Amino acid sequence: MKLKYEIAIVGMSILLVTALPFRDRAPSFVRTFFTEATSPFNLAIFRIIFFLLVLFSFSVGNTAWFGDLPTELRFPPTGLQFILAHVPISEPLARAASIALVVVCLSCIVGLFTRTSTIICLVLSLYVLGLPQFFGKINHYHHLIWFMAILAASPCADVLSLDAVWKSLRRADRGTTAPPEAATAYGLPLRFILLLMGVIYFSAGFWKVWTAGYHWAWSDNPRNIMYNKWMELAGWMPIFRIDQYPLMYKVSALGTLMFELSFIFLIFSKRLRVMAPLGGLAFHSVTNLFMKIWFWNLQGCYAAFVNWSALFRWIGQRLFPHEMYVLYDRNCKLCRRTIASFRMFDLCERVTYVNALDGAALRAHQLSWLDADRLMRHMHVVMDRNVWTGFAAYREWIKRLPCLWLALPFMYLPPVAFAGNRIYERVAGSRTCSLVNETFMPQLSSTRSGRAVTVMGSLLIYVTIISAVAKLQSWPMAVYPTFEDLDKPEVSILTMTAQDASGTSSVLTPIKDQSLKQLTAERLMGLQNRLVSDGDEDQMRRRLKAFWQLLVQENPSLGKTATVRFYRDTVSSLPEDRDHIPLRHELLWEMRVDSPVLATR
Repeated sequence: MKLKYEIAIVGMSILLVTALPFRDRAPSFVRTFFTEATSPFNLAIFRIIFFLLVLFSFSVGNTAWFGDLPTELRFPPTGLQFILAHVPISEPLARAASIALVVVCLSCIVGLFTRTSTIICLVLSLYVLGLPQFFGKINHYHHLIWFMAILAASPCADVLSLDAVWKSLRRADRGTTAPPEAATAYGLPLRFILLLMGVIYFSAGFWKVWTAGYHWAWSDNPRNIMYNKWMELAGWMPIFRIDQYPLMYKVSALGTLMFELSFIFLIFSKRLRVMAPLGGLAFHSVTNLFMKIWFWNLQGCYAAFVNWSALFRWIGQRLFPHEMYVLYDRNCKLCRRTIASFRMFDLCERVTYVNALDGAALRAHQLSWLDADRLMRHMHVVMDRNVWTGFAAYREWIKRLPCLWLALPFMYLPPVAFAGNRIYERVAGSRTCSLVNETFMPQLSSTRSGRAVTVMGSLLIYVTIISAVAKLQSWPMAVYPTFEDLDKPEVSILTMTAQDASGTSSVLTPIKDQSLKQLTAERLMGLQNRLVSDGDEDQMRRRLKAFWQLLVQENPSLGKTATVRFYRDTVSSLPEDRDHIPLRHELLWEMRVDSPVLATR
């Protein structure tokens, strides 16, 4: 089996290397997929949504709790033994790192020092999101790291960011007030993100078919997978018992295979691409309904499929049917800067910006009736025959900029309106003329960003494919859950019998009792599976002792225990057999608690 994986990895490497000289001869649909120009707003909105997903993928308290776990409960993922031995793990460090990650996530969302913040966020995420992965169970949110690396190499903050405002001021000084135009550099990061999703899904479907063929779907296997998952969830069952309808769950399993294997092909077709996220939403909704597997932070990344720029233009046309014009003095440096900075947030594109000094532009938009003297003194907002100037003009203008709507109610407060009018009059009265030298207008170039994204995206695709072929389970690279095996309706669980000095006994089953509230059900199952499957008897006993101390810390009443017996039970996951005698009941260790010191760490 190992030789098969090595041959596959070598073969994939040779295939990718030999493909490089023929990259210019790629099929047209592949070239179109990677070279299609995209609005910078699409990439910027994905940046905002993505870092919100990262922000809600961890909590400071939970991360600190993992930092305080005993070293005996650490199970380094494949290839990370050396790193785990040298990376400091402690409660204060975990808490500080997670707080810092919150700060840089917020910085990435608002777009402040975005590239630097994204790189720092990437480093901190490797630690904060990786810390729980060292305790017996790999949870698959690795894509957050992959996509973050792509965003770090991309121009994702060219609009909808504080960085974009600063850049717009420099462009305005040279005469350009328009935001960056659609370009390949804004679409390329999103294309690599879609491709990585495709690899995630295809590898899961491929291994199902490779391992079990059609039997994976057309047998009792889908039912058994559900039963085993329900057992992990402390006996939870869905409202609708699909397991009682064999044809339904078998057809659903076939649909899973079709979805996973087709996703990567659908994304290359502009017409069919929408079927990929729709299929994904349906697939994850069903798995959440029947197995409580949500994968919400992967579904959130479907935002990469949406043409946000076109969507907001469509919304803007319906919200604002009447044309609005903003007239400004293009020879005024302050006016150019104001227009340029506000246009970084003009999602709906329902405002037309007109140079008040350009008579041809005024005639073209039928605005020649405006008073020429007032146009030189004030910025105007015009809609039909309605005209606003001064601070009132800004209020009307902001009504068409959804990103700034939060500020709008405050602008109607009397003190704010009074101060705004006074400030506007003072600034307007002191502004000076600043002619533009057209020869110094900058040309927006995205070649460097495009190359960086291509290198980063290609490297991630390659390593992700290798991880999928080798079925690697590590951090930050791994194959995503395949559920490829033909499961039996049975699971192994850890059971403990605790006896106090008076001889009174009680049975503890962490999975059924939902012990250790800081651990999700799948993490608790993963940890207890590692505890009962350790081949080194001495090490297993040290880990079982540490696990018991952790339980006592959560439930101090267990501190009166005198003797604990640890069992590995194999139990049926069939709903009707859950409360029956275990299929196998194996004593692992009997531990005598000779001192109350065990009650604390």
